[in-house]
Amino acid sequence: TMKFLEKYGRALLVITLIVASAYIRTQKYLPNVSPITAMALFGGATLASPWSFAVPLFAQLASDIFIGFDALPITYAIYGSFVLTVLLGMWLKHKRSPWRIILASLGSSTIFYLITNAAVWKFSKLYPPTFDGLVLSYVYAIPFFRNTLFGDMAYVFSFFLVLEFAPVLVKAVHRLAKQASV
Repeated sequence: TMKFLEKYGRALLVITLIVASAYIRTQKYLPNVSPITAMALFGGATLASPWSFAVPLFAQLASDIFIGFDALPITYAIYGSFVLTVLLGMWLKHKRSPWRIILASLGSSTIFYLITNAAVWKFSKLYPPTFDGLVLSYVYAIPFFRNTLFGDMAYVFSFFLVLEFAPVLVKAVHRLAKQASV
């Protein structure tokens, strides 16, 4: 059991996070509260390339299949913001600290907000194609941005907490299983 967990534990954790993230995104909770941005940051900080990019993009794609895609240019903006967030996560790879994680989480939420709202302004025809229209698209999105900040911070905290304590939990479960079999 322990050898299996040592060999496949990280892969099982990643698969679980992908499936859970895709599933959570398909549920109707708060608007713009989704684990995908957090998954992109986490992937960049913990996974080797190309998996660091594939994991959040696959979770987004899997959930998009069920809930529908946005207009193509907006979809590109969404996925592009996740690619940038993975790169931000790579900044954390060897310099992880609670403050850097918080800063990176705030940065990733801001990247998503700026890029996706600019894409909505440019490609959706919801706003006039003027600077005032762009500003309006950002102003109207502030309530969603608040939800994004809250959700991203909660998911980032959860993912990094799991990463930190998963080995301890696996060892404890293994120890208990060993004791029970004696």
